Amino acid sequence: MKKLAFIFTLLAGCTAQQSSSPVPLVQACDGYRVAFAAALQARNDGKLNQTQINTITLADENIYPLCTGNLVSIGDAELTLIHTTTDKLLGAVK
Repeated sequence: MKKLAFIFTLLAGCTAQQSSSPVPLVQACDGYRVAFAAALQARNDGKLNQTQINTITLADENIYPLCTGNLVSIGDAELTLIHTTTDKLLGAVK
């Protein structure tokens, strides 16, 4: 739980960064990957209910294509979506 709180704190600081540079996107996707890995571990440990699993699955369906696609074509709206979804993912794991 402390690890998730730390991750959330790091991600909260990233949400203020909006730039045409791919660096904020890479950072957002890296944060998402860490949160997703924590969620998968919680799922594997049997700590999540079906609603939480569904939330995580939906989050991954939305974010995975953004984080694995062409970084140049991602705008501020998509970057905000990654941050928002990461926050929701962390909330689902709590």
